[in-house]
Amino acid sequence: MNKFLSLLLTLFLTHLAYARENFEVSDRVLQNYAKSRAILNDYANFMNQTQKEQSLHVKLEKVNQYINAIVPKYDDISTNLDYWATRLEFLTSGGGDCEDYVAAKYQTLLDLGVDENLMGFCIVKDTYSGYMHMVLGVNESDIFILDNLSFKILPYHKRSDLEFYGCFTKGRNFAIKNAKWQSNPPKIFKDKFENLIRRIAQEKIWKD
Repeated sequence: MNKFLSLLLTLFLTHLAYARENFEVSDRVLQNYAKSRAILNDYANFMNQTQKEQSLHVKLEKVNQYINAIVPKYDDISTNLDYWATRLEFLTSGGGDCEDYVAAKYQTLLDLGVDENLMGFCIVKDTYSGYMHMVLGVNESDIFILDNLSFKILPYHKRSDLEFYGCFTKGRNFAIKNAKWQSNPPKIFKDKFENLIRRIAQEKIWKD
């Protein structure tokens, strides 16, 4: 029993290691993005406040509300270019489109200690407009959806307005029942996701 409890404690402490004790934007980032100093410092304050929350669901709600409050800015479809921005790019450019909101929420929750394998970049179709869209799915007893078009977080099966095509996580697909793609997503989306994950790994925003 003692060995079992010791193992549980080790796993618990390992999970906590993913979350920082304090969030402060690095001097290099503040210098490189001087015009965005106010939003970057505000974001750091938000992170320090939110990390105190014990409830994962409360963290999801706070992150969804904070990131959603940033005004959307869409890619120029006339250039046929759909760029997936990182969190730092999103914050310093003053917004983004749906996949940029997803990446910003993903990186935010990752820094707040949420396991990357519990989060999925989910490609969906808005059944009302007919447009393709992206949301963040987080597996918290059920798969909850963080959507830049909604301040309310609901389980995926209660989002009747969304038709799920498929979700991605780092290293493997994120399964949602009745999703169209399941284990065979289009290569273009897989390549974009993997490219984004590489850039996320290289991005340094916090002071050491």
